[in-house]
Amino acid sequence: MLYNLDKAKEAIRKLTYSIIVEGQMDCIAVYSAGFHNVIASSGTAFSETQVRLLARFGKDIVVNFDPDTAGAAATDRSLEMLVAEEFNIRILRLDGGYDPDLFIRRNGAKAYAEALRGRQSTSITWSIAR
Repeated sequence: MLYNLDKAKEAIRKLTYSIIVEGQMDCIAVYSAGFHNVIASSGTAFSETQVRLLARFGKDIVVNFDPDTAGAAATDRSLEMLVAEEFNIRILRLDGGYDPDLFIRRNGAKAYAEALRGRQSTSITWSIAR
């Protein structure tokens, strides 16, 4: 199950990309801040089945997992699956080492939007040429 996919799928189609975060609280915070194309894996569990399901709605994704060790490991595991399904991937690491929930609470929705647009030095784009 991808948390919030039932609410996010139309926004993902309209905006042509999804944001995936780690856990329900991050998803709720991002969604509440106005980013309705957000979904969450259950903790760090993101499976091939979930990747294939998500591919039905669009192939562009921003991976915004927590900056801790578990989040970094989840990002690494996710990249392999997303590349296999030919997603266009952007990894977003938020300034201050914050998770999305804390980042939005401290900096606001506008700062998160700027981070999504790549205006923060710690956001990077990652893809594999085939």
